[in-house]
Amino acid sequence: MPKHPRPRLSLFPENGKIRVALKTLTPNFNRYEVRIDGGGWKPSDDTFIWSIGAGQNRLEARTLNKFGVSGPVSVAGIELTE
Repeated sequence: MPKHPRPRLSLFPENGKIRVALKTLTPNFNRYEVRIDGGGWKPSDDTFIWSIGAGQNRLEARTLNKFGVSGPVSVAGIELTE
């Protein structure tokens, strides 16, 4: 098992949006960080709503431990066609 396992992403459709639930077994876990559509990394709760738009949508999630070391990235992609 790697030092920092990838966070598990669970996706649930909810009123035209996606509810995301994150879980991890990261040792010395501090927080989750997410990046949407190639933007910057931002701190995140373990559940949040992901608003998707037409075309390609990409969500990346990682953990950060209490020493400031980030873990591997989990990725989810959704293509929404009209």
